[in-house]
Amino acid sequence: MSNKATSQQQPKGPNLDHALQRLADGKPAYCLHQNWGLGIIRELASDGQSLRIDFPEHKRVGHPMDLGFCRTKLEILDPASLLASAYSPESKDKVAAMVANDPVGLVKALLHETETGDLSALRLENTLERIFSASAPADKDRAAAFKTWWTRARAALRKDRAILTPERKGGVYTLLEAPSDPGQDLFGQYAAAKDDARRLQLLAELVSLPAADSRGVATAENLAVVSAHLSEALGQVPPPGRPARRGERLADLLVGIWNRNLLFAPANENVATLAPTASDVVALILDEAELLHLALNIPHSSEHIRNLLDLIRAHHGASWQEKVFGLLSHKGLGQTKGGSAKLVSETINYLSEADLEKELGARLADWVDRRQAAGPVLIWATKNRGSKRHAAILSQLSGAGLLRAILASIGDDALASNSTARNPLANELQRDRTLLSDLLRPEGGEPASTEVVFDLARTLLRTMGLDPMTKKSLLARLIAIEPEVNSVAKSLGESKAEPGAEQQVDREKVLYVSKESLAARRAELEDIVKHKLPEINEAIQVAKEHGDLRENSEYKMARQEKERLQARAQDLEKGIAKAEVVDFAKATADTVGIGSLFELTRASTGTTDTRAILGAWDTDTEGPVVIMPYLSALAKGLMGKKAGQLIKVSVGQTVEHWTISNLRRWVDHRG
Repeated sequence: MSNKATSQQQPKGPNLDHALQRLADGKPAYCLHQNWGLGIIRELASDGQSLRIDFPEHKRVGHPMDLGFCRTKLEILDPASLLASAYSPESKDKVAAMVANDPVGLVKALLHETETGDLSALRLENTLERIFSASAPADKDRAAAFKTWWTRARAALRKDRAILTPERKGGVYTLLEAPSDPGQDLFGQYAAAKDDARRLQLLAELVSLPAADSRGVATAENLAVVSAHLSEALGQVPPPGRPARRGERLADLLVGIWNRNLLFAPANENVATLAPTASDVVALILDEAELLHLALNIPHSSEHIRNLLDLIRAHHGASWQEKVFGLLSHKGLGQTKGGSAKLVSETINYLSEADLEKELGARLADWVDRRQAAGPVLIWATKNRGSKRHAAILSQLSGAGLLRAILASIGDDALASNSTARNPLANELQRDRTLLSDLLRPEGGEPASTEVVFDLARTLLRTMGLDPMTKKSLLARLIAIEPEVNSVAKSLGESKAEPGAEQQVDREKVLYVSKESLAARRAELEDIVKHKLPEINEAIQVAKEHGDLRENSEYKMARQEKERLQARAQDLEKGIAKAEVVDFAKATADTVGIGSLFELTRASTGTTDTRAILGAWDTDTEGPVVIMPYLSALAKGLMGKKAGQLIKVSVGQTVEHWTISNLRRWVDHRG
């Protein structure tokens, strides 16, 4: 039986005559216009044929409307309604308080105003947005603020058992009677739900109820219903080839099975053995990528992570250790917005409790040495570097090696990611002000040599993914550890920094480039990042499977190609960052400059050709016009010269004399 709330039939809503009576009493009336939204009717015109209406949503004040039009086209609002109250000076503060503090109560009040106790999602959302706008500050982006508010309000509505929320967009919100048995009510909603996601959500809500509220639900009949739904959903898991989607789906179902077991365990001690079992989910996992997606998509509480690790251990028998080590070493571990830190720490603790600390330490040292440790694992290592509990795991790492792996991971992430968010490992490197000294000058340990610190300083300055100010700060810390690093800064174009101070970097010159050449460089960088590097990473993974890396030529060649691509991408990124597009329109016909076109005669041969000096990346030696970048030696020698001058220019070891004639502008030639 439906527990939809009953309400007394309310009288038909007010009409225009009600509004006119309010105006006669000196009070405003309220209405809705199909296009202009809420209106505040201020007065009846002196001729009695039109109304003066404010439409605050469109900033219209005193807009005249024909009385006959208003009678048929305007929806007159009850002045006591929440929407009208939101704009009434006497009650707007009270409604604004509900908006800020009790969105669920606000929705209930709106539903209660209707004759049937329900509203379509569209009508409800539109009404709420108008109420919200009445109390939002005038200088605020009201649309964006409402979107955020409504997202939070919907989440709260889904938890309130007195409101039935629609499962799909375009549904209806319905006011329900307060349930006398919360467990039975929730299970009634579960049984009626047609969507698997909604069922799993309701199952989680049932588990979160106090035992007294959910005890009556734990019957054999209900257990059969839930198990049938889970079996059906498990049979509809997407096919192989979509690991992320499969991993997310399998994670949802695994948690659903765990919740089923928790809900029905008091009444059935063998519930964990009923189909589908948690092991049935693990049996569908095809490879390490899917197992990682599963691990990343379950709730990251200690209980859930350990349940998963126990499940892997039970399902995979003697090979369970390799499966768990694979979770920590997989390259995708760091490619998630959050949650992986908890997964890493719980997994390492689990392996330690299984007396696998020595093996884990050797694996971690190998991942660090080969620059293959995932970012979350490196963050764990830095945060636990002084931990006595994990000393057996971390003792096999060298501080300099760990720092190299950190810089490599930051650089790889910058190349592979399309996100503008800062790398968490880069944040940790910047935030932890003693990290560099602890790694390179460990108390009671072997300090890194000057040469090693020099090398790390060079690597730091070449690392993509670190902004210039961060590099300055980190380089200053290295100089505090090893003052001789100042010479590295000088050799790389950096200004001298005093130990303990932020290093000041000389600003590199701007590169003046053409629009076309900049677009070509950006396209090349995008191709490397989105296509070539992922392909070479895949090739490296395939080559690694062929055996001993020391004798694996395919692996070495793939690594060399990756280093070449990374270096090229770094050069492109550095150049693009300094690029400034010019259209060459500022060139003159008086002296040679960027954007000049002229005839150039070589004195030694008497040959003449047409040349142009353009942007830093523009060059063409095959066309009818020889295009030279302004940074070339010959172009620099010609800059500022006038037509008719005999000019001596040294290019390498060769000295040649040239004569300029027919000096003009490139843009006029192209025009």
